[in-house]
Amino acid sequence: MALNHMKKFHIIPHMSIYQPAIHGRKEKYITNNMYCIFNIFFRLSTKVQRWSVKHSENSILKQYKIIVFFICLLLLVLFAATNAIFLGYLFLAAFLSWYVMNLVTASFIMLSSIRGFFKNAFSFSVVLFVLLLLLLVPLENVLSNTVGTSVAGIIILVSSLLIACLIWSFISCCADTSVSILANAILTGLVGIVSQICNYLLLFLPSNIAVNLPIFETFVNEMGNYGYTVTQALQLAVNTLFFPIAVILGVATIICALKKYWITKYNDGQDLIAYSKKSEAHKPST
Repeated sequence: MALNHMKKFHIIPHMSIYQPAIHGRKEKYITNNMYCIFNIFFRLSTKVQRWSVKHSENSILKQYKIIVFFICLLLLVLFAATNAIFLGYLFLAAFLSWYVMNLVTASFIMLSSIRGFFKNAFSFSVVLFVLLLLLLVPLENVLSNTVGTSVAGIIILVSSLLIACLIWSFISCCADTSVSILANAILTGLVGIVSQICNYLLLFLPSNIAVNLPIFETFVNEMGNYGYTVTQALQLAVNTLFFPIAVILGVATIICALKKYWITKYNDGQDLIAYSKKSEAHKPST
């Protein structure tokens, strides 16, 4: 009896000591993996940031940019005259090359000032978004034939949102974190204010108002089949438009704030502006 009592006594401490330790190891494993992912992401964005700034004053790159610009014009004229598809692809490749060169030469202004960030980062995102659409439209057709139209639409929507979050967050992390956090906070606030104003104004519309805009007319008619009024359908359209933008900007703001903490703790506090000042100080005087 005493032996059985001792066995029971030893089983209970075994469970109470080692079971929390297993959970602790799992939590530590997850935390370490998340740190590794963010560390790689932040280090890569810092390398791209410093490489871009280093080559922003490259005179040879500026000369190539002018040459490629005239090549783009020539290819555009030839494409308009002949309507050859391969010339269109060549023009697209030349335009992207020119655009990347133009982006690199303007990178310091883009990454170190609010105005430059709004101007260049937004245009860069539009170009990437167009390229993303060109890739996703054929993919949606393939998925529609395999998993169905509705499932394909959901997959494309979620994939587009994740890719857009990743691209915009990376672009934001390439900028000075003070600039990117402020820029994303301003944009997030503006998107939230505009969406709330639109939703508030739509409340005053009569429920049977006619919609003549082709962009919204099809959507309103389709949602009417599910019992939505015109006002509700328009509110849904506005929220569908602004929701992904708010998510992308919100995620980018959080990631930029994490990078600011990472820079302070693991990168000697040297962000883009501090790094460029240090580089200028170490340049030999002429």
